[in-house]
Amino acid sequence: MTKTFLFIIFSIIFCPNLQSQITVVEPFTEYDLAQGIDYKVEDLRYYKDISGTLNPFIGTWKNTTGNKTFKVTLWKKEMVLFANSFYIDKIYGDYTVIVNEGQTNEQVLFNSKYPTNDPTPFTPTIMMQGKYPQVSGVIYDNSRFHINKSTWSEFLLLFKILPGNTTAQWIKDKRKGLKDTDPYVNPYIPKDIILTKQ
Repeated sequence: MTKTFLFIIFSIIFCPNLQSQITVVEPFTEYDLAQGIDYKVEDLRYYKDISGTLNPFIGTWKNTTGNKTFKVTLWKKEMVLFANSFYIDKIYGDYTVIVNEGQTNEQVLFNSKYPTNDPTPFTPTIMMQGKYPQVSGVIYDNSRFHINKSTWSEFLLLFKILPGNTTAQWIKDKRKGLKDTDPYVNPYIPKDIILTKQ
């Protein structure tokens, strides 16, 4: 308790930016643990986004090239267990690829939330953490999930909000050992594009 109190005091005095971005919540009580919080983790601290630095990422972002639209929906999930060590707020999401969006001949080429046209949603496929103006993490390519689960690929992802807060840079990078020519790589996930917030 004393160590945590001193940490908070030093953070307030020496790191004013830290104060505006996260707070360390004391280890949870037995009542909290009874509500379903995993009591087996070594450190029950919660690094909470108290000032909403993740909020600018929340929403729908789009890029339209020709007649094809890449649409990303992002939301904030609070109190996510990180590396079985502590809790943190993260950005989650999924994506859809649409041809001729908004027209009578609109067609969804791929929806990461419903990869097999199953009515049961499969989400999220995007998981990121960080603070404004950029978060990074992974995007899962579940486009071949219904054929062979072992081919479900994972890519590194950087999402950076640009000045003005209405556009963002999306950069996807392959993980080591995965080739662009791999037949299981989803061709609909762009590598480097600019998205506009809707």
